[in-house]
Amino acid sequence: MEDNPIVVWHQKDKPLSDLLVSIDEQQLSEEESGREAFYKISGLYNLPKFPEEIVPMEEEDEEYEEQEEPRSVFEEIALARFLFPEDEYRGIVMFALHNIYHKSYIPYDEVAAQFFGNH
Repeated sequence: MEDNPIVVWHQKDKPLSDLLVSIDEQQLSEEESGREAFYKISGLYNLPKFPEEIVPMEEEDEEYEEQEEPRSVFEEIALARFLFPEDEYRGIVMFALHNIYHKSYIPYDEVAAQFFGNH
């Protein structure tokens, strides 16, 4: 089996697979395809696309202290584009969607380390 978690997610999730096939069949540019994936997959799984769509966690929630604050797909895309500026846009979007869906966010310390370097 493939080790890439995004490929595994695609292979195991029929609604996701069907949606990606329908996007591919539209023969869009890479950027348009990424944008389509951003909106349609976020909608399919009710993921917060933008920061204002995030429902803040309450201290009463059982998982409050164990989890990071939720992040939107847009925020995750921005961090991924900073870390991987040479990667293709649709791949970055899929990476961000995967992270938000699985609640496995890009660590801020990785971004800070790249931004500040060895300073």
